[in-house]
Amino acid sequence: MKLILMSLFLVSCLNAQVHRIIEYTVDGTDHVQRLTALIQIPGVKVIADPVLGLVSIWAENEEKAGAAEAQFRKFFKPKAPISTERNVEVSLHVLYAKQEGNEMTEVPAILQPVVQQLKQVTLLSSFRSVETQILRIRSGKRIESSGVLTWSDVPDNVTPLLQFKAEVNATGTQIRLENLNFGVRVPNKVGENQFQYREVGITTSLDLKPGQLVVVGKTNVSPKEGALVLVLSAKLVD
Repeated sequence: MKLILMSLFLVSCLNAQVHRIIEYTVDGTDHVQRLTALIQIPGVKVIADPVLGLVSIWAENEEKAGAAEAQFRKFFKPKAPISTERNVEVSLHVLYAKQEGNEMTEVPAILQPVVQQLKQVTLLSSFRSVETQILRIRSGKRIESSGVLTWSDVPDNVTPLLQFKAEVNATGTQIRLENLNFGVRVPNKVGENQFQYREVGITTSLDLKPGQLVVVGKTNVSPKEGALVLVLSAKLVD
């Protein structure tokens, strides 16, 4: 039965005097197929190809072909394609922490709850914010940044150097940082006014909920000088 109907369809197309091809915007829905099935004009056949984004109209004459095209253009309203790319804002906070000392906690108010939690689960007692960066990037791209850190135990002429890298992806409301690398070149004193740099850092991947502050990890600067704590948050901004 299907072969008979297909043969009749081909015969009707071959007998048509007019053939038009209309290009349309593919929107990922089946709306165009539904619409072409509803265009019922005697002596007219309409078929859509959703891969090529084309509609073919076979008609007995120009008048009927024009009527079918007019119906198609009147009722087909393609939906705007949904962009999978999102803008993501990543906030990076670096804290310098020590187990002992008389230094007061000097951190932004937004980080106070994080510091209180760290005091409860670690031996760290004093905290100081030594770097804050706000980075905006397109989802699916790799983010890279660098900076200079300062704290009281390091001379100004040999400041530690920060480098941060990560691949940022957003799916729905979930933000994922892949291949995150947080590295710091820390100067260690080896003689009178002599320093050598060594690398410390954190490498990981993690998921973030928008607006959530996450302690990514802690890395010791040296047994005497304390530790660096990396805190991140992220949000969608488009």
